[in-house]
Order: sequence, then structure tokens, then C-alpha cells
Amino acid sequence: HFQIAISGNSALDISNCGWGGMTINPCDLTVSDQSTLTITDCGANGGKQGLGCYYGKLTIEKSSKVDVSNNAGKDWGIFVKDLSVDGTSTLIADNNAGTSDGIDIGGTGVIESGATVEASGNADAGLRVYKSGSTWIGDVTIKNGANVTLHKNGAAGISNNNLLTIEEGANVTIQENEVSGIRNNATATINGNVSIVNNKYSGI
Repeated sequence: HFQIAISGNSALDISNCGWGGMTINPCDLTVSDQSTLTITDCGANGGKQGLGCYYGKLTIEKSSKVDVSNNAGKDWGIFVKDLSVDGTSTLIADNNAGTSDGIDIGGTGVIESGATVEASGNADAGLRVYKSGSTWIGDVTIKNGANVTLHKNGAAGISNNNLLTIEEGANVTIQENEVSGIRNNATATINGNVSIVNNKYSGI
């Protein structure tokens, strides 16, 4: 199990790659100390994704930012097994085309108080709590004080296939998605400041 660390006020920019921007297995990826990771315009040549971290954890911490947007892969902008976004950091997955979700999480995902997460304008779901067999079982928590925006996705703002928890005090805005605000196929606990407005067919 390998490690990639982007730290010390560093910037990594990846663009115009055929299959994906980063396909890292099995590997953990940490972006910290005011650093940035940007992946754009990848997957156009019959490819899969912007970022694929199928058996590892993406950690964004200490005033850092990950932006995986405007990719054209067939599956997702971002797939991670586990995710942690701390209260000073930002994760963006916007306008991923093809048939892509914005963000898929197949394990434990925690969006901490103060964190900013946006997944808007994607071809399919904005955020998918992913489940497949015994390998990927998504369990996503949006903490009190987290800020999550899911607008104008081609399907649901959130597609929940296992376990979703939105804590009281979380700020979640889900608007103008083409199918529904939250498509719930499993267990969802919703206690936060959740605004589900102007979705084409249903709120939940």
C-alpha cells in the first residue's frame, strides 16, 4: 500500500490525459499544508476518470484544495475508497462529462465542520455513496458546520446506495438537478440545514 503526499504549499496540475488524470492503486493520497491538486480535461480518449483511488484514502487538510473538474471519462470525476476533508479545506468536482458522477465514495467518507465540498454540473450524480459487493461499502458523514453544494447534475444531487448521515447543523444545498435531490436506495439520516429546491422530478 503506497503513499503520495502533496505538501509544503505545492501545486500539482494534471490535464489532457487519455485514460485518467491519476489512477493510483493501492495508494493513499494526501494534499496538505496549503497545497493544491488540479485535474482537468482527462478521459476524453475513451477513458474512465479524473482521479481513481479505488483502494486508498484521499485526505485534504491544512488549508488545501483538490479540484477535479471538466473531465470527460465514462465513470466519475473522482472515485475514492475513503475520504477526509478537514475544516480548512476544499474539494470540488464540477462539470465532469461523459456519463460521469462528480464524486464516488466506496468506504468511509467524512466532511468535517468548516469544509467546503462542491459537485455540480456533472453528467450523472453529484455525490454517490457507492456500494459494490464486499469491497466498496460507502458510509458518508457530512458533519455539523460542513458546507456542501450539489447543483445542476444530470441525475441526483446525492445518490445514496448504502449509508448517508447529514448531521444537525450541516449546510447542504441541493438544487436544480435533472432527476432528484437525493435518490435514496438505502439508509439516510438527514438532520442538517438541508435545502432541496427545484429538482426536476422529486426532492427525495
